[in-house]
Amino acid sequence: MQSFRLTVSLLATLLFVSAPAIAADDASASPEAKLQPRGEKITLKLNLPKGTKKKIAYDMNMNMNMNIPQQGPQKMVMAMGFEFDMAVKDVDQKTGDHKIDMTYDRVKMNMDAGPLVMKYDSANKEDANNPLGQQLGVLVGKTITATISPEGKTKKVEGLEKLGPAGQGDQMKQQLEQMFTMYPPKPVDIGDSWSEKRDMAAGPGMNMKAEMKYTLVDRKDGKAIIKMDAKFDAAGQAQLKGTMTGKISINEKTGWTEGGNMDMKMSGNQGGIPLDMKAKITIDGDKKSGD
Repeated sequence: MQSFRLTVSLLATLLFVSAPAIAADDASASPEAKLQPRGEKITLKLNLPKGTKKKIAYDMNMNMNMNIPQQGPQKMVMAMGFEFDMAVKDVDQKTGDHKIDMTYDRVKMNMDAGPLVMKYDSANKEDANNPLGQQLGVLVGKTITATISPEGKTKKVEGLEKLGPAGQGDQMKQQLEQMFTMYPPKPVDIGDSWSEKRDMAAGPGMNMKAEMKYTLVDRKDGKAIIKMDAKFDAAGQAQLKGTMTGKISINEKTGWTEGGNMDMKMSGNQGGIPLDMKAKITIDGDKKSGD
């Protein structure tokens, strides 16, 4: 069970790391080497009006292969999803800081690991008392309030104590921060790149280092299309290395992430057990209630 909790915690961290780096994948987009600047730089930052309400959904579908001593190869298939209702309660007129309420509206997870099969969806009342429901159900309906700067920095998080064990330590605050840290530090034109390094908690006894490179590859329909290439290195109870690639579509006016997909690959070992995992991650930044 400890190994399962560590895997879930790690995947949740990767899911939110990917949040600012997901967008509609455009196979026709030009390679970076052929990008043509427009001679017009844009400034991207968080700029949502007070009273704005959004529903956003994150989903990950993962396949993991393990080679367990005395048992041989094992496969785990897991799907994890979170849906949030987000409301901008206030915007500071001097600093531009946004005070945003984030409510867990839905949490779901399916796991198939051979003899161990578990399923939970907070939308189904009958799932509330199963093992996953007892761990994840505490999140549903809980609201936390984050103060986010226009540059995407998380200055303050209130209400983490409502989330039980999930709200302890720095992991949740760091996950929130990862949702808004894709903005370039200065105005950019097509073809311009910027980078970022992160050092974050990824679960009990786990630390993850990440290096991201962002490139503005296109602008269309009022959206900035940004490509991201990331490398990850996790150490602690598990030793893992991996990559994540994708694009992000940002509303140029509000700085809001619209939605899309990306791919992740990681390999290494957990507790001496060799493993490799592949995952596809999707985000819907304009989800409608009942979808």
